[in-house]
Amino acid sequence: MKTIDFPLLKMGILIAALYLALNFVFDIDLFEKFVMQMEKLESTEIDEIILVLLILLPLAVIDFAFYRLKKKKIEAERDIFKSMNYVAHHVLNNLLNQLHIMRLEAEHIENFDEDVIEMFDSSIEEAKESLKKLSGVTELNATSIKNSVLP
Repeated sequence: MKTIDFPLLKMGILIAALYLALNFVFDIDLFEKFVMQMEKLESTEIDEIILVLLILLPLAVIDFAFYRLKKKKIEAERDIFKSMNYVAHHVLNNLLNQLHIMRLEAEHIENFDEDVIEMFDSSIEEAKESLKKLSGVTELNATSIKNSVLP
């Protein structure tokens, strides 16, 4: 079972524990000191700006952290798609080459129907075009991948 890591929660618990330890051991009430400093700054009206920054800064940091995680996830998905696409190309190109040998052999059979060879060639070209379309997918979701190879 995969465990979920909460680094921000762990950091918050650590800061809260440190605050409580300082408060109890040294009898330092940091919150009261903060409030007293804010009261001193009331005359300059900087206290509102500081309070807004104290609200916005942690939210911006959290938002940026989530953005980085999402970006890493998208890059990982893109790498997986590229690898799968490369492998699919390799396997299908090998198959197409082997089928081409069969086509060459069919040309040597006297009574082999030419229409069947043309249908075979058409199928090979269709497979090649589907591979090209699949390689051109830019949005990595199930719908765009499926739609890339639909006729």
